[in-house]
Amino acid sequence: MEEFDPERERMAIRHLLSVYATAGERGKIDEIMELWGDECVFEVPQGVFRGKEEIKAALGGIAHGESPIDVRGSKIHLTTSRIEFDDLNGARGWTHYMVICGSQILQTGDYIDRFQRISRRWKIIARRCKTHTC
Repeated sequence: MEEFDPERERMAIRHLLSVYATAGERGKIDEIMELWGDECVFEVPQGVFRGKEEIKAALGGIAHGESPIDVRGSKIHLTTSRIEFDDLNGARGWTHYMVICGSQILQTGDYIDRFQRISRRWKIIARRCKTHTC
């Protein structure tokens, strides 16, 4: 069995986060959904969504401008990120983000995530999106 290398695993999780952000910018909801585990929870200020179908519907609404702020055409900037491992197959993460359109900051906040390694790939099993007031 391959030895657990925390830095390699952190890089894999950070890659997952970057794929999520760039797919989100392009409204590629199916790409985002591949990053979620089967039993998952997504919490935003507007509500809590459980399971892939509810999460997909919520993200689809955001991608189509059905949220408190219109993020279409924006860029998601991930900044400071901390990833801690609970065990070989579980991790928690805290990542600051900014949503920017042109020169305007539309939103800032934190992703508070739980990850699980499933079949050697990291997946998001819980995400709380905590927004800040600018």
